[in-house]
Order: sequence, then C-alpha cells, then structure tokens
Amino acid sequence: MDIFGMEYFTKHYVEACKKEFSQYGYKRKSNSFARVINDVMQNFTLKKYSTGRGCTIEFGIVPLCMRIEKANINGGIGIYNLRRFEPVQWDHWDYWDYDPNSEESIDICISELITHINKYLIPLFNRADSCNNGYQELCELDRLFNKNWVIGREKYSDGKAIMREEDQKFYRDGVNMLDSCKYYMALKNGNYNLAISHLKAFEQKNMDSYTTMLEGGHLTEADKNRREKKIEELRNKIILIEEKNEKYILSLIQENEAYSKENLKGII
Repeated sequence: MDIFGMEYFTKHYVEACKKEFSQYGYKRKSNSFARVINDVMQNFTLKKYSTGRGCTIEFGIVPLCMRIEKANINGGIGIYNLRRFEPVQWDHWDYWDYDPNSEESIDICISELITHINKYLIPLFNRADSCNNGYQELCELDRLFNKNWVIGREKYSDGKAIMREEDQKFYRDGVNMLDSCKYYMALKNGNYNLAISHLKAFEQKNMDSYTTMLEGGHLTEADKNRREKKIEELRNKIILIEEKNEKYILSLIQENEAYSKENLKGII
C-alpha cells in the first residue's frame, strides 16, 4: 500500500467527517465515528482494502444491551455496507475505487463517501434513534439491501439472483433473523416472541453447522463439547424467555447496558 495515499486519505477523511458530523454528536475513535443516543450506539467506519485502491464505509446500529466491547468501538461494528443503499454495480461492488498516488482521486473519493453518509446514513440514524425505532429500521434495511442486490445481479449477470436455499430459511419476510442486534432490540422492547424467533434461528444455524462438521469427521472431542454447550445455552435462553423470566431478562439488559456504557465513556 502506498504510504502517501494511506496517510493523505485518512487525514483528509477524518477532517471531513469531523467538519460534517461532529455537530450531530459523532466522535472519532480510530477510523470509526460513533455516538450514543438513547439506548443505541450508532457508528460508521472507514475500511480500506489491502490493495490500496479501494475503500468502503461499514456501519451499525447497536443496542447498548448487546454488551459492546472496547474493540468494537475503535474498530467499528460494521454490520452493513454503505454502498448497498444503491443497486449493486459489479464494477464497484461494495467499494469505491481511488488512485493512492493522486490527491485529486482521493479527494473525489472522500467527497463521494461524505455525500453518501449525508444522503443515506444520517437520515437512517436519525430515524433509528432507539431500540424501539431501530428494530423496524433494520428490518427495512435488510429488505432494501436485498432488493438492491437482486437488481444488480439481474442487470449484470445472465441469470436470476436467487439466495441459496440454506440461507433462505434464516430470513423471514426479507429480514435476516441471524442478527444479534435485532435480537437484543426485540428483548429490550419486550417483544419476546420476536426475540425467541431470533434465538431459534441461532439455534438452527448452530445445529446445522454442528451436524455437518460431525458427519464429516471434522470435530475433535473438545470441539464437539464446545458446540454442544453453545446449543444447550441457546435452548436454555429460549426457555427462560418463553417463560417470561423477568428477573433473567431485566438482569441481562441492565448488566449489559452498564458494561457498554462503561466502555463508551469517551463517547457518551
């Protein structure tokens, strides 16, 4: 990677973000900008590829009750990709190109990133300002990104874009159920049926992986025990939530939020 391009890009990207987004309460942590509003953390993070010629913005809306680690704050929780607000373009897929030896090229790329953040991300963050609002916004985001992926696939390939059958079963009405953020939001919102649906998706995913690895003879005894323990933990959680065990649920939420807030002291 070209040292000039890397240093120039990062410096000017950070300066541009501070100028544009500090007014909304976003604070810098390494290549990530984040803010805490109500009971969620919102963050977006610059990701540059090892080729030195491509970059993207990853972002997340994370409930404090999910237990946010310090490493997640500095490195960002990049669950979604900014480029996917628009239909996939196969010449650019999930990233922006730039020439690391050209200040003009870098400046144009940074300008495009800032434009997309202002156009798509800030309005989304303003709507998804809590677990209550955030859950539905993340569902709509899944549907939009899936739609844009299909549009791009059909435009740039000969065949129809079809999700793999093994992946389809973890989607419900276009919504990814294998999403810890949504699970914890549902739990915080008191929507226990939704929370259980997410846990059952996690359980099924773990069971599928366990069965495949076991049948293939790829598990040591230690691996087998670890996976079985994980599945049992998920099943126990499902039982506790089905029983509406308020002591367990409230304790989990309160402890995780306290932990997250301690790690987020430099941002709150």
